Amino acid sequence: MWHTLPRNPIHGPNPCSYQPQEDVMNVKSPTRTTVMRLVPPLTVWAIGRILEMPSVKGKVMEIDGRANKQKYDLGRSLKRGLSNAKSNIPWLAAGAAAIVAGVGLLAMSARES
Repeated sequence: MWHTLPRNPIHGPNPCSYQPQEDVMNVKSPTRTTVMRLVPPLTVWAIGRILEMPSVKGKVMEIDGRANKQKYDLGRSLKRGLSNAKSNIPWLAAGAAAIVAGVGLLAMSARES
């Protein structure tokens, strides 16, 4: 046969026994190393350029506006709740007492059954 593979004395040429001299993918050339070092900064630069496009920038600002509005509304709601609680302290105390009494009654009924 005209194969360049090493011969197995029993079965003839064996494609599994072929040993390459060098794995080309494991060779680290200076050019490959330089390119691999440039990939992360180039990626960041490209993403920045995409985010600066007017169409993308408008959508990002719209999403940010929605998120900030929710945050602003939550802050206003908490402030309003605190000021309402401060101005209605007797009602707040009565509500807390009712909750404590209700939990106590639930615990007593659970213990009896």
